[in-house]
Amino acid sequence: MSRGLGAPFASKLPLSVRFLTSKFAVSKTFLGISIASFNSGNRKRKESQVRKCILYIILTLVTELVAAAPSAVPHLYELKNKKKTLYLLGTMHAGVSLSEYPSSILNFIDSSDIILFEKVFSRDVLNSISNNYLGYISNILKSEQISEATLLPRTRTSLIQYGIPESLVDNIDSKNCSIFISIRFHLNNPGLDLQILKYAYERGKSIDELDSEVLREEANELDEDQGSAASCDLNEIFRTYTVNQIHNWENGRIQEYKSGDSSKIYSDGEPYDLGVAHRNKAWVESILNIPVEGRYFIAVGAMHLYSSEGMLKLLEDAGFSIKRLDLH
Repeated sequence: MSRGLGAPFASKLPLSVRFLTSKFAVSKTFLGISIASFNSGNRKRKESQVRKCILYIILTLVTELVAAAPSAVPHLYELKNKKKTLYLLGTMHAGVSLSEYPSSILNFIDSSDIILFEKVFSRDVLNSISNNYLGYISNILKSEQISEATLLPRTRTSLIQYGIPESLVDNIDSKNCSIFISIRFHLNNPGLDLQILKYAYERGKSIDELDSEVLREEANELDEDQGSAASCDLNEIFRTYTVNQIHNWENGRIQEYKSGDSSKIYSDGEPYDLGVAHRNKAWVESILNIPVEGRYFIAVGAMHLYSSEGMLKLLEDAGFSIKRLDLH
């Protein structure tokens, strides 16, 4: 057979296939071997090699598409009564991106009259978080008074190994777990709630928040009375657990959330802390008292949805029908 069948063969492939062989990095070595083999042997063998080559391209494409496909199953529910339709999304405040959801979830935001969140940041603050999160956190840390409970050298080293920038570590109070949690979760991901909030702002949606400073203080007081208030000491955390153990735990929680399995978020028999239950009741009361009829998109942490004191049960008791939405 004439020399150099490779170039003519490749040039005769459809443009889309030639693009895919480049775009999805089909092995040049594999293609070279296939085409070289095509130049020798009987006809059946040649046809077999071509089929294998094309199959390899197709399988590579499928693999890439699957890898790029949405990987999170939304905890999304439609609730209805005679006057209101609620689209209630249980979120994970960080570690999961909006791009990991099926794009059709945006339709529910677009079609809603009001978007409700646990907490709403102004546009300026949201832009600061999105564009320069480290600068935003740094300013907060510098404005706070560090207590006598400072970081031990070992804890400081562990935080840096964990991934907290060294420029922030020296301003972290060992008792300030809320800042640590915020930093560790948002370093590589602005947070699902913040991404939805940004999307809602860009589309000129009416936005409001369910939480308030007073409500958060009430919830904290209830937790303290119950003895369930978070007692956090970073020195103790990193004395007890290794950096890898914390990473593995966090990754496990993220995967449990993305599976869409509600039982992995909160089991039916597991009671809420008093503060969480108090916030759930207050949020549902606020939703019921909104005078405007219409459609609402509501984004709150997924743990607030489930259990006998969760928002789903409270709204069902208030007369709403409930249907989980399958977007896959």
